[in-house]
Amino acid sequence: MTVRSIILACAAAAPAHAQPGQTTVFVANNGNAEGSVTSYALNDDGSPLFIAKYVIGTTAGRNTNAYGIDVTPDGRFLAVSHATSAAVTEQLTILAVNADGTLAPAFIGSTPDSPLDLLWMSDTVLAVTRTQTSGTNEVITYRWDPSVPSLTLADRRTVPGFCAYLARHPARPWVFAAESTLNTITAFEVSPDGALSWLGSSSGGAYPLGPGVTPDGRRVYAGGGISAGRRAVVGFDLSPDSGELSPIPGTPFSSPGESPKQVAFSIDGSFALVAHGTDATIRVLSIDDASGSLSDTGQMYDVGFQGSLGELIVLGDLVLVTDRDTISDGVRGLQALRLGADGSLTPIGGRVDSAGVSPSQLCLWTPTVPSCPPDFNGDGFVDFFDFLAFIDCYEGVECPGGRSADFNDDGFVDFFDLDAFTGAFEAGC
Repeated sequence: MTVRSIILACAAAAPAHAQPGQTTVFVANNGNAEGSVTSYALNDDGSPLFIAKYVIGTTAGRNTNAYGIDVTPDGRFLAVSHATSAAVTEQLTILAVNADGTLAPAFIGSTPDSPLDLLWMSDTVLAVTRTQTSGTNEVITYRWDPSVPSLTLADRRTVPGFCAYLARHPARPWVFAAESTLNTITAFEVSPDGALSWLGSSSGGAYPLGPGVTPDGRRVYAGGGISAGRRAVVGFDLSPDSGELSPIPGTPFSSPGESPKQVAFSIDGSFALVAHGTDATIRVLSIDDASGSLSDTGQMYDVGFQGSLGELIVLGDLVLVTDRDTISDGVRGLQALRLGADGSLTPIGGRVDSAGVSPSQLCLWTPTVPSCPPDFNGDGFVDFFDFLAFIDCYEGVECPGGRSADFNDDGFVDFFDLDAFTGAFEAGC
């Protein structure tokens, strides 16, 4: 019996679920009467394509106001925090991501009020803020076990003030917690089991809102909000060995926009894309590679009415940004922009409505393109263990990091993926 006949014999029993087979964007809809998440795919030109909206809650309870959102590195699970009127604990929602980008319930847990941000540090460790205007602010980690399913407290560490933002290092197990009481960013190392170790803390002289780490991991920047003259962007050098932060000489830098609230970066790290609250613009600042100083390029994009810019994220030369409301222009949802070599931002199509209220925070997952597709477990060999790894992924048991059972990339996990994999397996690399 050939490998093809063996694997195809398993086809009838395999369900169609796993991580999505295509780049998928998830947007949290922060409505008071409805908490929901909208899934989008991307068309060939980069414009958003609505997939579906998943409603978490529709009553005045702990399941509305979908706020923080992040997807596991393997693309299988989405975590959503909630920011309701609850005063002691808030709901943490874990959703399973299907192969077509739709969502399904996986687990409901709770965390101390208020979880204004969260990040997956790995497929099994989730970091969450405890954000309070008066009282203890913390970074809390949980261990996620989808086989139970369960979220188990792993560790918690205090931060010195109102902590509403987290940022993740692109290569090291470091999380950065930003607070706007003493205006510090604190770095922690996160162990594989979720234990937190303090690495250091530093202040840049203004609020550190919406921090981002440069793609090369050398620097951290954040928006100054309404502090320090309402145009400040703070920057920190980051030690690659210790994780310590130190203010970049000349910080805070100035943006022409009003109330900088988030900083993201071009894929090559040459531009900082700064989102603003008051004037709802994205301003493009150039980054001096040697010094880290910022300067205005004159390039910008205006999302719309005051406060309408939700959040932005960068994927290659695409910039995806949420428009939270319909005030003044009658549209809201997800907008794609093309980032030019000169820092220009060119719209690709129009807004694609999320079908939810106040689309705000967002995250995305994109499949890893392997150099040898049938080496499914990534060990450098094409052998029986790849066969077993693919079957486990196909049946929804476990997928290797960055891999999907949608082997032919048609948006579905079905018989045709089995056929495509066995063909590639037998051909080898």
